[in-house]
Amino acid sequence: MIKLCVFDLDGTTAFTLKTIAYYGNLILKKHNLPELPVISYRKLIGGGALALFRNISALPGYSDIPTQDMAEEWTSLYSSDPCYLTDAYPGITEMLKSLNAANIKCAVLTNKPEVLASKITASLFGDLLARTVGAKAGRPLKPDTTVLRALMSEFGTEPYECLYVGDSGIDMKTGSSAGCVTIGVNWGFGDVPDLQASGADAVISEACQIAEMAKDAGLLRKIKQKKDKNMKKLICFDLDGTLTQHRSPLEKENRELLDALGKKYKLIMVGAGNCPRIYGQMGEYPIDIVGNYGMQESTVTDGKFEIIRTDKSFPDREYFLKTTQYLREKYGYTEYRGDAVEFHESGMVTFPLIGTKALIEDKLAFDPDRSKRRAMYGEVCELFPDYSVYIGGTSSFDFSAKKYNKYDAIMTYAAAHGYEKDEILYVGDDFAEGGGDSHVRIYGMDYVEIDDYRKTAEKLAYLL
Repeated sequence: MIKLCVFDLDGTTAFTLKTIAYYGNLILKKHNLPELPVISYRKLIGGGALALFRNISALPGYSDIPTQDMAEEWTSLYSSDPCYLTDAYPGITEMLKSLNAANIKCAVLTNKPEVLASKITASLFGDLLARTVGAKAGRPLKPDTTVLRALMSEFGTEPYECLYVGDSGIDMKTGSSAGCVTIGVNWGFGDVPDLQASGADAVISEACQIAEMAKDAGLLRKIKQKKDKNMKKLICFDLDGTLTQHRSPLEKENRELLDALGKKYKLIMVGAGNCPRIYGQMGEYPIDIVGNYGMQESTVTDGKFEIIRTDKSFPDREYFLKTTQYLREKYGYTEYRGDAVEFHESGMVTFPLIGTKALIEDKLAFDPDRSKRRAMYGEVCELFPDYSVYIGGTSSFDFSAKKYNKYDAIMTYAAAHGYEKDEILYVGDDFAEGGGDSHVRIYGMDYVEIDDYRKTAEKLAYLL
C-alpha cells in the first residue's frame, strides 16, 4: 500500500508555463534581448532558475547573457506574484482530496525556489499537501535523491511505499533512483519517450489515475512486474531463505528456475558466506558469485571454479572476544556449543549466540522471527561502530568492515560488467533492519522479497 505520494510542481500539478515565460521575458526585455515564445520555455525549464537561463544562453543570440544575475532577478520578480497566470491542472485538486481521504500523505518536491513553490501550492492546494520542498542554498536539486529520501524518512515511508509523480526525465530519474514507484504524466512539459527512457514505471493521461494506482496494490505490483520483465538485465540472488533452506542444498525446482532465467538474464549470487561455500551449497552450479558481502568474487570458466578477487580486513580480536562476552552475560547466552566467536579468513566475524557447533535443528528453532537478536541489535551496532552489523543466518550476528554490504557489492560488480542500476533486480528474503539484504532496500535498488524459498519459482514466474 502506498503511504506517501510526492509530486513535481511545474508541468505536473501546476500549469506554470505562462507564468515562467512572462517573468522570463520581462528579464530578457530588461537586458535588451528578444523575448521568447511561451511554447519555447517548455524545453528550457526543469532544473531550476539558474538552469533556465543557462539553457537560454545556449540559444543563438543569447550566448553572452549574465545567467547568474538574470536567475536572481527572475526569482525576485517571480516572488512578487508567483500565482499570476498559474492554475492547477484539471483533476489535480480532486485527486489530492481522494488521496487525503485514504490517509495517503501528499508532498511536492520541485527544483523551483522554495519561496515561490510554497506560495503557489498554498494558493492552489491549501492544506491538501503535507509538505512543499523546493530549491534552497546548499540543497541538492533533482535528480539527486537526497531530498526525496529525506521526505520518505520524515514520513516514515520505505521507497516501495512511495509513489513519485512527475512530467520530465529528471523526475523519472529521481523517483526511479530512489526506488519509488515512478509515474510519468503526459500533460506536462516532457515527452512520453523521454519519460519511458528515464525510468517511468507507467505514463498516465488523467490525474484520477494517480489516486487509483496509489490505492491499488495489485495494479502497482503488475506495473512493477512489467517493468522488471522489460528492463532488467542483471538478476542478483541471495541464497539462504531465497533459493534454499539455511545452509541446505539447492533443490531441483530452484535449480530449474535459474536455468530458465539464465536464458534471458545475467544471473549472479550475492551472499554473506564465502564463494566456495556458496558454490558447494549450490551443487557447483555454474554462476558468478560475490561473497562475504562483496569481499570476494568468483566465476566459473569452462567448468572450472576460480576465485578472481579476495579482499581482507583485520578485526581487533581481543575487542571482539571481550565485547561479545559482555553481550553474552548481559543477555543470557553464556551456554553454547563450539566457539563463542568465529573469525573468518576474510576478516569477517560471526557472533553465534548458541555457538559455532550448535545443531541445525537448534539453530532453526532458536530465533525464527529474529526478535531475540533485534532486541540486542541497537546495542551491538553501538558497540561496533566501525562495522556493518547483520542479523545473520538463524542464530548469529555477522560483522564486516563498514564498506562491505550487498548494495555496494552489486554496484561494484555492475560497474565492472556494464550494467546500470535500473537494469538490476535483487531477489532476497531479509530486508528488515539489520537484515543481510537491508542495504539493497535502503539505497533504492529494485528488489523482490521472498517469504518462502519453496515458492520462489512461483513468485518470479512473471520474469519468464
